[in-house]
Amino acid sequence: MESTPGRERAWWSQFADPSELTDLGLAEPRGELSTAPIYLVCAHGRHDACCAIRGRPLAAALATLRPEETWECTHVGGDRFAGNMIALPHGLYYGQVPPEKAEHIACRYEAGLLELEHFRGRSTYAAPVQAAQELARSHSGNAGVDSFRPLNVSHSGHEQWLVELEGATLEVRAVFHRSDSPLTCSATVPAAVRGFELVRWLEKPH
Repeated sequence: MESTPGRERAWWSQFADPSELTDLGLAEPRGELSTAPIYLVCAHGRHDACCAIRGRPLAAALATLRPEETWECTHVGGDRFAGNMIALPHGLYYGQVPPEKAEHIACRYEAGLLELEHFRGRSTYAAPVQAAQELARSHSGNAGVDSFRPLNVSHSGHEQWLVELEGATLEVRAVFHRSDSPLTCSATVPAAVRGFELVRWLEKPH
């Protein structure tokens, strides 16, 4: 699997012996090349019950419509966002997705668009870039998968970054908030949650 912007693709192959998995040929992947969509849904109940409770119905709903493209998977991070759904090969993370929204997210992805309400970010980009892109998209309404490509990122202060995007430049700062209640099914106490806030616009998206 490769999610590098502009080179999004996957390779499919079969194996008969588990020992074959020790040499997958990651430098030169083997198998049939594909750019078709693949959907992962975390259903790892052993890690946190929320992932199974919310993930299994989400996976079942999507598999009804796209049986060949839907896969249940183990932990993908962010238990508090269950049900978690990832659209590959672009590496797009969606969180707190109800089963009834699965088809809508898939249809938009296949049309080259993000579903912004549940979108968590893109795996290939650092958190400050993802935060800046979210702000730019919310301001402009541009939900293209490849919109606001990052051009440059630099530290501008403590937990603060200047992010230059294609079409917008802004400064963001990481902030931490304590939740009012435990965030996941396995958690027993509230926890600190990192988010980002806008410091200033240098150039707003059109």
